[in-house]
Amino acid sequence: MSAVSEGVLIVAALLRQEILRNRRKKRCCIKKWMARRGVLGASNNLCVELQIENEDDFKNMLRVNRTQFYYLLDKIGSSIQRQNTTMRNAIPARTKLEIALKYLATGDSFGTLSQLFRVPRSTISTFLVEVLEAIYSVLEDFIKVSSK
Repeated sequence: MSAVSEGVLIVAALLRQEILRNRRKKRCCIKKWMARRGVLGASNNLCVELQIENEDDFKNMLRVNRTQFYYLLDKIGSSIQRQNTTMRNAIPARTKLEIALKYLATGDSFGTLSQLFRVPRSTISTFLVEVLEAIYSVLEDFIKVSSK
C-alpha cells in the first residue's frame, strides 16, 4: 500500500471519529406510555369493549354503528394502512379510522385524542387529512353539498 493511500485511510478514520464524537445523542422515538398503545390504547380496549358489550355507547362515541364502522374500514382500510418497518409498527387502519371518527363526532383536540388513543399529536395531524379524504371519496355519492 502506498503512502498516499495510507494517508487517505488515516484521514478518513480521523474524520469518522470526529463525526461520531460530535454526533448528537438520538432522541427516543416514542414515549414509553405511548408505546403501550397495543395493550392499553382506546382502540384495543374501550372501542372493542363497547362493540361487544354496549352497541349504543359505541355509536355514541364514534357516531356510527358497528356495521357502518366496518363498512368504512373495509372500503378505506387498504388506502390508509401503511407497512410496518424495522423501526416501528405502523398504526392500524382501524385505529386511524376510530381517531378520525372521534374527531368528527366530538371535535376533541389532537392532544386529547393523542392521550386517549396513545398516538402522537404530530402523527394524528399527518394522517387525519388522508383518512378524511378517503372517507369523503367513499361516501361522495351520499354527501350533498349546497351550491350556495
